[in-house]
Amino acid sequence: MADTCVPPTRRELLGRLLRRARLAANLSRKEAAARAGLSPSLLARCERGEASLPLPHLELLSRIYSVPVASLLDDRAIPQAPLPADVQEYLAIRRKMIGVLLRQARLSRGKTLRECAEAIGYAPERLAAVEFGEEDVPLSDLERLAEAIGLPLAHLVDPELLPPGGQAETALPSVAQMPDDVREFIAQPSNVLYIRVAMLLSQLSAETLRKIGEGLLDITL
Repeated sequence: MADTCVPPTRRELLGRLLRRARLAANLSRKEAAARAGLSPSLLARCERGEASLPLPHLELLSRIYSVPVASLLDDRAIPQAPLPADVQEYLAIRRKMIGVLLRQARLSRGKTLRECAEAIGYAPERLAAVEFGEEDVPLSDLERLAEAIGLPLAHLVDPELLPPGGQAETALPSVAQMPDDVREFIAQPSNVLYIRVAMLLSQLSAETLRKIGEGLLDITL
């Protein structure tokens, strides 16, 4: 007799964790989907293990369900951050942040766009769109891509959702020394993600920035 105790797949495990967290938050699938900018049908497919969400959407759901994002990935417990005021803006900025980190890691390891695209079954143009924050990538594909470029998945998670000490803090210059318009920009909580993108870009070498610029020209011309 064939063994019927088949281990659940990665998507099925993630789906079970998503459904458990939603029910614990006492939210209907329709309510949770609306707050995360998803369709109820897509969330239902994810909870059944039939589809995979992009990392930014998982991060949003972790906030909506008031659970650590890691509990939706491997059931660990870490502190939780508040839900962003503008969901769509959060998703757009997070896509760009993830793209910058992916491209930086790929270039630092000397891997071409085509090599990495082939590793996950993408066309180079599609992977370029992911790197430039123009397209979402399902978590299952993101995990395979991160593995292909030797980048831990935790390095792509929103820093506000990491445990203390999980990622080095980057100090901003003294606010008092900044121009008025810059201080006003920093004072707005909704601009934190923009600042983080700028901080990521500032850490890239001139050579890496040049390659990113050349890649963007290759895609747009």
